[in-house]
Amino acid sequence: MKNLPAILVIPLVLGITLCASCANHPTIGERPSLDHAENFDAGGYSSEPGDFVGVTFKSAEPSGGQQLVTALSEPAETALSALRYDLKLLEQFPKNIAVRVVGFTDTAECSGRACIDLSEVRARAVHDWLISNGISAARLEKPHGFGAARPVGDNTSEEGRARNRRAYISYGPIP
Repeated sequence: MKNLPAILVIPLVLGITLCASCANHPTIGERPSLDHAENFDAGGYSSEPGDFVGVTFKSAEPSGGQQLVTALSEPAETALSALRYDLKLLEQFPKNIAVRVVGFTDTAECSGRACIDLSEVRARAVHDWLISNGISAARLEKPHGFGAARPVGDNTSEEGRARNRRAYISYGPIP
């Protein structure tokens, strides 16, 4: 991981339009490497260097007490495969670099403070999933919600809005 920018954001796109089309996605039993991740096809959603995959959410979900898997927009096994991939990458990630999960919404499912709250719920759901699957709580900073800010898709189409309903792992200062 050379030549990394000072601030690096890694998508964990909640709902896997990513993995569904990934020819190079490793099987769950394989140990991913950060080198392999640079060649990972994220279905048009990428970051620099694009280490983590992520998942996308159904509109307005998760809601009160709902399990993460039922709130994701892709079939459970597809979404869990991507989360497991990210989990394995995170296990290899340098322990001295603080990481957090950040969440986002589209512009149609909510407005104002409700979007911030929903994006925080999404980030918290992935944060809690990581902890329940072996990542130390001390390793993760508090989840952060950005609401509908920073869209990666066009909010005038359902496909674009679906891409914006996401959460991902980031590290470095929150810009």
